[in-house]
Amino acid sequence: MAKSYMNKLLSTAMVQMNVQPGEVEENVRTCIQFIEEAASAGADLILFPELVLSGYHLSQDEFSRAALPERISDALDKLAVKSREVDAGLVISYPEQQESGLYITSSFIDGKMKQLFSIQKTMLWGKEKDIFKAGFGNFTPFDTRFGKIALLICYDLEFPEPARAAALQGAELIICPSVWSQEGKKRWEIQIPCRALDNLCFVAGVNRIGEGACGLSQAAAPDGSILVKAQEAQETILYADMDLSLIKKTRASIPYFHDYPVSFAPQGLSGNSWREKNM
Repeated sequence: MAKSYMNKLLSTAMVQMNVQPGEVEENVRTCIQFIEEAASAGADLILFPELVLSGYHLSQDEFSRAALPERISDALDKLAVKSREVDAGLVISYPEQQESGLYITSSFIDGKMKQLFSIQKTMLWGKEKDIFKAGFGNFTPFDTRFGKIALLICYDLEFPEPARAAALQGAELIICPSVWSQEGKKRWEIQIPCRALDNLCFVAGVNRIGEGACGLSQAAAPDGSILVKAQEAQETILYADMDLSLIKKTRASIPYFHDYPVSFAPQGLSGNSWREKNM
């Protein structure tokens, strides 16, 4: 029987790690080691940073080699097997080659339930625009045995509308894999709790170290309070226990969704159907 998290703590592990640029197979092996460690500590969900399978500062040719379909397919197969073995969900990010171009993709993997849900990064930062295509702006959360999960990737979190669209569609946990820079660390520290409070849901931001990233992975509760936070340059697994029942309790005491005008809803979420999901 699948686990139910409606009345228990959801144990989430954020793996703040360094990555070997271009070395997909080596990065998969490292991820598997972290998965085994986090699962042995009781983690239900194990989250990894943006482009964890490839690294971030690569040329277009290097990204294209890392994104070869056979390399990524083999990597995801191995991770799905490990997910099933340890009975935990994973969030993994990688470069994805499609017919229309190269994308920054994040996937939720649950090997036990044979689920693979993916989204592409919508908001591209700086030179990312020279290499990658923008995603499709789909912020709909996924139904999983762990709850309703939405994925945003790094810069997506800096805009209020993607997180709001996810929350209005019932997201209980917004996960944000990132390579957030040292220069932007003040924004990172503000926006994780801000997006949680704005949307009265849990937010987990898992960041890199190395390649100019600022670390500081953290998770925030629906009232914006910080549950856990990592240091800047430390490779670590950060654990956060999330009581999903707090979402309704917080929304009962902070009436953002009750008072939210229908006309404000982004992404064509007209009518009151979203209101029923959030009260």
